Amino acid sequence: MLAGVPVSQGGVLHHHTQGGGGYGVPLDRDPNAVLEDVFDEFVSVEGARKEYGVVVDAVDPEILDYRVNVAETGKLQEKMRKA
Repeated sequence: MLAGVPVSQGGVLHHHTQGGGGYGVPLDRDPNAVLEDVFDEFVSVEGARKEYGVVVDAVDPEILDYRVNVAETGKLQEKMRKA
């Protein structure tokens, strides 16, 4: 029995979880891929900055116009790598 669900011998149990915990160094992730994660609501604008060092400018959030601020992203990631 697993979590109150009987599983017979030879039975198969599929357990789906959210997210995968990530892979690799967050600062090495392509900033445009992080931007796609913002669009897909996998990460917030603040999460992109805090976790990946990617500065996303909300040009017009009502129409989902977000862009990577390349210059500020470079500065922030350099600072984060040194820390």
